[in-house]
This record gives sequence, structure tokens and C-alpha cells, in this order.
Amino acid sequence: MWSRNSCNAPQFHVAPSEKDQESLTDEVLIEEARLHVAIIQMSSFEKQCQDGILDTQAARILIGATKSYCPVQGKFMSIHDVSTYVKARSWLIKFKNILSFLEYRKDKTLFIPYGNNTFLIFIYHIVFSEEFEYAGHVISFIYIYPMIIHLWPLPRKLNVSSLIFINYYFIFLYVLELALKIILLKRKYFHQHWNTVEFFILCIGIVDIFCIYFVQMRPDNLVLIQMTVIIGYLRVIRFIPLFKIVIPLLINVAEVQIKKRLSLMYSITKGYVKSQEDAKFLVKQISGRESIYQKLYEILETNKRDAVKELGLIEHECRDVVIALKTRQAIQTVVAKALKHLAFMCSRGIIDKHEGIEMNKVLLSKIKALNNFPMAIPPPTPDKYLHNIVWLENKEVLIEFFKERAKLAYFDYGDVICKEGEMPLGIYLIISGMAVLHSLPPSFGIDHPVKSEGDSQSMFTEYCTCGDIIGELSCLLKREIEYTATCETILQACFISLEDLYEGFDVFWPFLEYKIWLKLALSTALQYFESALVDEGLTFQKCVELNAAYVDTLSNCNEMTIDKVTMKFVIVVFGSVIDTKTEVPYLAPCILPKTCEQIQGTSDLSKLLVIQASKPADDNGSKVMDSISSSSQVADKEYPWKRKESETGSHYRKAH
Repeated sequence: MWSRNSCNAPQFHVAPSEKDQESLTDEVLIEEARLHVAIIQMSSFEKQCQDGILDTQAARILIGATKSYCPVQGKFMSIHDVSTYVKARSWLIKFKNILSFLEYRKDKTLFIPYGNNTFLIFIYHIVFSEEFEYAGHVISFIYIYPMIIHLWPLPRKLNVSSLIFINYYFIFLYVLELALKIILLKRKYFHQHWNTVEFFILCIGIVDIFCIYFVQMRPDNLVLIQMTVIIGYLRVIRFIPLFKIVIPLLINVAEVQIKKRLSLMYSITKGYVKSQEDAKFLVKQISGRESIYQKLYEILETNKRDAVKELGLIEHECRDVVIALKTRQAIQTVVAKALKHLAFMCSRGIIDKHEGIEMNKVLLSKIKALNNFPMAIPPPTPDKYLHNIVWLENKEVLIEFFKERAKLAYFDYGDVICKEGEMPLGIYLIISGMAVLHSLPPSFGIDHPVKSEGDSQSMFTEYCTCGDIIGELSCLLKREIEYTATCETILQACFISLEDLYEGFDVFWPFLEYKIWLKLALSTALQYFESALVDEGLTFQKCVELNAAYVDTLSNCNEMTIDKVTMKFVIVVFGSVIDTKTEVPYLAPCILPKTCEQIQGTSDLSKLLVIQASKPADDNGSKVMDSISSSSQVADKEYPWKRKESETGSHYRKAH
């Protein structure tokens, strides 16, 4: 799911000799290994920052948090330890929700003009006009000066009669404003809480007028005078409706701060996940004792799962912020690599010094321009998500084929998408939300009795978020699903049934099925052997366009010769094989050693990912790629499956 690159972190050995190591307790060894893990993590944070993967602010927070937890004995820093600002984020979200509740919404649906009542239609156009709303705010602003005079004792004594007449005038305007609204909306007027507040303010104003009148009639009544003075000070509440202007501004400020914190939190969590992966690659070199290795691996894997879950929740909570952050980081990574390549070419004299300086200025200006990059980018609509399926290669003919057959599926929190042991119904492309997969470790096409001899049967947990696909391998093999997928949040997915998928295999035979296998093989190889493949830069597009790697199939008892000249790596990604010379078995996933010259399949179906050498022979892989090359002409063909779009223009059918 999440990319893992090898970290140039220092390598450590805990003990110089086996006798000394055996004399140490597990607690001492784990404590020493914990400090080494912290150093590896800090090295990872620095490298990610240099490569443009991690923001400077996020790297500083992660490095600072790691240093602060180093003195704490036995403490492995988790993502929850780093996220000390989560409380502040929660406070901001609650504050924004309160403001959203208080925001004034001019709902025109409360009254719909009907009939030929010209008077009501005339009032409707007045009340729901922007000028009417602005006039109410202007009245409140104008009253500020009379209110100041009223609160100042000396000017109040000099202008008593003037203040009384001004009070009458403003109360008349308030009555006129509310009367127009009540005539139009009637009982629906009180459905809006701001209207109720304004009605209450008007009632207090009317009581104020009566109190002044009674005081003039009975100037010797002290209780009435005191009551009139108190109600006079309550005129301040007439400025409460001015908050209707301020609340939208406060909501915008709160949204900007929330997006900044969510963006920072996502960047921190992603950097933390990467550091855990880098530490896992070097965990065997930290300690030679198997028990220490198992404990360290379990701690790192648990912390990584918690961080991946946090990533999925952030992505579900604010998808537009995550999309903007990923786009920004992708641009930053590309520019950072360009700067490195430019520095290398300038140092070798390939590029003139003056030209190098100018190009460096251009690239730095691109990085500076990222400061003005938008905080949020709206996510694509559901019909655009088929373009995110890698093996469709963004080809319109393939996308149109599956768009006509795809359905939108909706799941609530806790719903089970598919259960372990059931036959697959199809594949699910997650559009929004997060799902968690629970199962035993993947079998990779190997019988459990054979695999359990060397592998533990601990539970396997994986989180799937927006853009991930559930059920690809089970649909390819038409075998039972090996995991149970449960919704961690409300989830929306694009569902392609098994029948429609195999219809696509028949129509676009054989390249479509091959491309799915290539995508799965690359994912498996990069997940388990990324430290060995980090310099290859393997991507799906590179493998398809440049033939950098291809998938070969090996059935039971069939043999395959490994050409050391053209084949740089041969990785068993599914099934099992045996070295015909030494009879050593190799179970997926594994990289075949260089000494292996010929292999034989020992399972019903074995899939091998062959990574070509830097200069592969022209004829290598031609048997596989010749059949795939027909995909370039697919867009020029017409197929009988094409149907006219309906008048609504929708390509999705909701699942029942």
C-alpha cells in the first residue's frame, strides 16, 4: 500500500561475541536495540526530508519526538506519542462544528411563492434579497453611536429626549423587518434560530419602550426606574445579529487551521510509517538472537499498523487535503531528484556552469512556488476512479467497457465486504473510506501444511484506503478469499462482478489478465524485497513500456532455464519451484539465488517476476510481450459489447 524505500541508515551489531551476548539479559539487549532503532528512524527522517518526501516541519517534529523518548527506558515511540497536537485538532473541529451550527443560512425553501398573490411575491423578493440583509446590518452598525451616548452618563443627561426618539425609530425599523419576515414565513419563521434571537431582542426593545413610558408617568417609583435602567443596558444585545457577519469568517479561519494540522499530521504519520519500514529492513542486523529479533519485529509491525490505520482515518476525514498533500509531495520529490541530477551533471562537466546556475534557479523557483500550493484539491467523481486502476492503463476502450458494467456499492461502519473462505463475487475499488483485512499470513498459492513448517500462523492485518482494490487475486484464480474485509468507516466502492471481469478477459485476451498479474507481482516484490530492488525504480508503466520486467508462468513439473546475462533478478511471487540441480525448494515470495540455473514448478501454478538486466536482449521476453503488444491496437478496434449511453449520461448502476 505504502511505498517503502531503503534507508541509508547505519548498521549495528549489539554484541561482539556469542558468549557475551548470551550473558546479557533480553531486557538489556532490547534496550540497546531500541536506541539503535531510534537512530535508524532519525536517519530515515533526515533522508526523507532530503528526498522531498517529508516536509521540513514534519521532519523536525519527528526527530524531536524521537530524541525526547530516547531517555525513556523500554519505550518504543508510537504514532500516538508523536501526535501530541491531536487534542488541538479535536478542539478546532469542535469549534468549527459550533460555528457551523450558529451560522445563518437563508433558506429559500421555507417559502415558495404560489398563486397570483402579488403582495406576497413582492415581499418574497424583498426579504430574500441581499440588499434587505445588508440593510439590517447597516441599522445595527448605525446604532453603535447612540448606544455609546446612552452608556456615557454625562452625554446621556444632555440628550435624553433625543435618545428616546432614536430608540423609537430603531425599534420601528426592527418591527418592520420582522413583520415582513413573519408575514411571509409565518410559523416557519421560528425554524431558524437566528430569527428566534431577533424576535427575543425585539420583545426586550418593546418592554424597554413601555418602561420608559411608565417612568414618565410615575417618576417617583424607584423599582420601576431601576428596572428601566437595567433594561436600558440590555440594549447591547441588539448587536448580537452582527455576529452573523463574523461567523463565516471564523469558519474559514478554522477550516484553514484544521487543514494545516491535518496536512501536517498526515505528513508526520506517513514519514513515521516509512521509518518503521526502514527499521524493519535492518532489524536482523541489530541483534543476532532470534528472540530479540522476533520481539523487535512485532513491536515495529504493530506500530506500523497503528500508523497506517491513522493514515486511513485522516484520508477518510479530509480527502481533499490528502489529495493536495500527495500532489505537492510528488512535485517536490520530482524537483528534488532533478536538483540531484543537475548537481551530478554539473560536477562531471556535462552541463556548463552558467547553464547549471540558471537551471538551478528555475528548479528552486518551482520549490518556492509550492508554498502557494492549494491546501485542498477536490477528489474526483466516482466515474473518474476507473482511471486509477493501473492495469486499465488509462485506455478509453478498457475504461468504457468496465464503466458500463461497474456498480456503486455502499457499506456502513462494521459491514463485512467479503469473508474468508467464500468464493469471490468480484473486485472492489475503494472510492472513499477504509477497510481492514484480517487473515492468516498469505499462502501465495502454497498449501498450508507445507508452508506451516517454516512460518508462524500469527494473524495478518492490513488496511486498505482510497484507490486500493480488494479481491484481485481471488478473482484471477477463482479460489476462496483468504481474508475477511471489514469496514472501518463508511465506505463507497466501485464494484466489478466476476462475470464482467472474465468477460473483459475474453474480449481483451490475453493482455488484460497478464497486466493484472504484472501489477500483483510488482506489488508483492516491492512489499517484500524493496531493499534489494530500490535501485531498479520499478513501476508498472516502466515495465509495460520499456519491458524492464515481465511475468512468466510455470506449471507443475515444467522447467525454466535462468539466463544470468539477461535476467538480473528472478522472483517467485506465487507458487513454489525447485532447483533442478540441488533440489532446494523455493516458496513464494523469494528471490532465486544467482547460483540457480534451472528451476521446475512444484505447484499447480507458479508466477515468476523476471527483472531484466540494464541492456536486455531484443528477443528476450518476446514470447510474452508479443502477445501483449496487441494492446496498442485495442483502441482502434470496435467491439460488439459497446452500447449507447443512456440519456442521463450515467455509467454506474447502484448495487442493491
